[in-house]
Amino acid sequence: MYKALPCFILLLAFSFNLPFSAKAQYTSPNDNLTLTLSDLVELSGGVVTEDGDGFLINAELTIAETDRLEILTPARVRVTEGVRIVVQGGFRAEPAFDTVTFTASDTSSTATNFRGFRFEDATEAVFRNTIVKYGGGIQLLGTPAEFEDCVMRNNGFSGVSNAITYSGSSPVINRCDFIDNVRSAIGSGATVSGAPQITNSRFLRNVTDNSNRPQINLGPGVAGDTLRIENNIIEGFNDNSGGIGLSNLFPAGVTVASIRNNVIINNRFGITQIGNNISTVIEDNIITDNNIQNNPMLGGSGLNFLATEPTNTSRVRRNIISGNLWGVTLQVGSTEATQAPQPDFGTAEDPGGNIFFDNGNSGETHALFNNTMMDLTAIGNYWGDNSAAFAESVIAHQPDNPDFGLVTFEPVLELNPVFESLGFLAADNLELSEDVVAEIDPETAVVSAVLPAGTNLSNLIPSVSVQLGVSGAPEAGQALDFTVPVSFTLSTPHGEEQTWTTDFTTAPVFYNLQFAHFSPDPALETVSLFVDGELVEETLSYESATAFTPFSFSGFELPVELRIGQEVVFEETFELGEMDNMATIAFVGVGDPDAFSPNPDGIDTGFRSVIFPRNMIPVADYLAEYRILNSIINAPAINFSTQPNDYNLGTAAFAEDGDFVFVLPLDFSAETVELAGAESGELIALFDLIMNEIPGNFFFIANGFAENPQLGLLNAETGAFTPLMRATSLPQTEMPLTFALQQNYPNPFNPATNIRFSIPETGDVSLSVYNLQGQRVATLVNSTLQAGAHQVRFDGSALSSGLYLARLSSGPETRVIKMMLVK
Repeated sequence: MYKALPCFILLLAFSFNLPFSAKAQYTSPNDNLTLTLSDLVELSGGVVTEDGDGFLINAELTIAETDRLEILTPARVRVTEGVRIVVQGGFRAEPAFDTVTFTASDTSSTATNFRGFRFEDATEAVFRNTIVKYGGGIQLLGTPAEFEDCVMRNNGFSGVSNAITYSGSSPVINRCDFIDNVRSAIGSGATVSGAPQITNSRFLRNVTDNSNRPQINLGPGVAGDTLRIENNIIEGFNDNSGGIGLSNLFPAGVTVASIRNNVIINNRFGITQIGNNISTVIEDNIITDNNIQNNPMLGGSGLNFLATEPTNTSRVRRNIISGNLWGVTLQVGSTEATQAPQPDFGTAEDPGGNIFFDNGNSGETHALFNNTMMDLTAIGNYWGDNSAAFAESVIAHQPDNPDFGLVTFEPVLELNPVFESLGFLAADNLELSEDVVAEIDPETAVVSAVLPAGTNLSNLIPSVSVQLGVSGAPEAGQALDFTVPVSFTLSTPHGEEQTWTTDFTTAPVFYNLQFAHFSPDPALETVSLFVDGELVEETLSYESATAFTPFSFSGFELPVELRIGQEVVFEETFELGEMDNMATIAFVGVGDPDAFSPNPDGIDTGFRSVIFPRNMIPVADYLAEYRILNSIINAPAINFSTQPNDYNLGTAAFAEDGDFVFVLPLDFSAETVELAGAESGELIALFDLIMNEIPGNFFFIANGFAENPQLGLLNAETGAFTPLMRATSLPQTEMPLTFALQQNYPNPFNPATNIRFSIPETGDVSLSVYNLQGQRVATLVNSTLQAGAHQVRFDGSALSSGLYLARLSSGPETRVIKMMLVK
């Protein structure tokens, strides 16, 4: 089928104006002064005045060559209609918090903007945390300039064509918003050189006069320097406005540009580079739905290359190009031209990896239209389906028209709905000490992994990799609950789908356990210990203990058996998840209760386990709660008392719990606890206690003979210690040592993001989000938190796009991060 493309004209409007000359109403003294706005109120003779809580500039202001104006605190500056600020020296607007705002004194719909800024060979122009609106634009003439965390909106054009116009300057622009400006957001004259660095910024709905120009409109570059447009969002609204335009119409001009990781959406066209001596790298961009004019004769290309020589080149890799009227178009600059642009879309050694789909107009799909005589390589790209025949049908080249150059596109890139990788990064999940990589089973469509013991599966952030162009993977930075299987349906642009299911578990928690046989029954000199039917210790002698042995949590979910002359089984299962990582288990009891009854009242002792946790982290001044359990063999009751505070529980009957007793741990530090026999008052056991190492609820458990106390308590290590059991206990983790607020992830985000922070000690914590006007828009935390690492999720669904500040405070400590919401 013959495919023809009528040539369309991209009219890139560039303009440059000679320096404007007019007598200023006030010029600074030119005496090496560093001035503030308050200084200008005193010096300017009424040109700068105080205006409520701000300032008013009501006549033209010039900062002379050796002077500089510094605005280092938040300020609101209104400028009278038609007035311009001229800087020949230095200028810095960079408050440490909040913003500096320059705006017209009258912003009503019928008013005229102030004339903006003009920098004439100034020493510097620094704008940080600054808003410039309802002005005539910023003109940079031979001036080094930096713009960071700024907002440029609703600016017109007064002697310049763009919100920022440069000549002989290479401005650095980072994390800025350009919104609803009348002409292009940033640009230069068609023969004016510069190499701006434009990163991490948003360009939204600019060119409101709907003239024929792109939102970023750049002329020739600078020899030996690279122009950068990276990590930006360029979203259009006005149907004559394009996305990015690069032009080199100056014979001696040279442009080297890096255009990477941008989202270019809803413009008249995506990226166009016109002229010769242009070399670009266009990589990892999303260029989609640039069709708003909806006239394929005048625009609508995702990428367009137009030149009269093959020196208009580009390395095009890993871009998503979809929903445009044309995916890529190549054109000659004139009907007499014998050569044309020659971009590289992929070679056999370096495949393109670009994803083309749903580009078309008038009922036909047009992925690439080579309307030139030059041959191209476009190997290793996806063209909307996995077949080479389909690719041939959407590429217009020599087989369709002998006047067109040949496009070599085989082999094509195939897309499949599979996970390339899935796992969990330690950098994203604070409780992981190392990355975890999941196993992907294509036959069962199951993704599985065993995470470290104790990992909380309910709040994990996965790290996922699928082929570029495959959709349905979990959102980056989104914490998910993997305690139950989670399903993801991956799909390709040509409609192939596969549902994947997760199967994530945790490894067994291994504990170092020491087993001791501690039976008062003289007939039971040795026992054998079985765990879940498996022999652990074949011979365990009376009053002896094993070396510490690792056992897993799961190995103790079932009853534990002690096999002696006859089988004795625990009546209740205990879970080691409630223990610390090292413990001693002592077994007390008789094999046959009917054969041996040491209690005076004939009460059977049955069978007991006693757990001895170790390595607890001290928690000073913690009000603890204790319960006493009497399991003494030959005393039906005991009295419990403490020294020196003389807490007295009274009588604790055999095999019964005493009431909870509240005591401060420090009351027991380096003191003793006595267990006295109920009948004789004889001391049964004397233990050293350091209770400030034991937070929470737990039990004292006493075992032994009143007449022979050394048999009543296992002493497995040098020095005495207290046997105790805690009802709830988790393995201890290392406490954070710093007060820290980490950068949110993802960032930029839409509409939600995760914010992680840590506090070194328990205390009142506040975490709030503010806009650039200093208004609090969300309170995420306002409570007392335990020391440790924490994570909250901030949902900006109700907020408009822009830069926001997250502020963490606790006591005298404060941390602030910047977050960008992009909708």
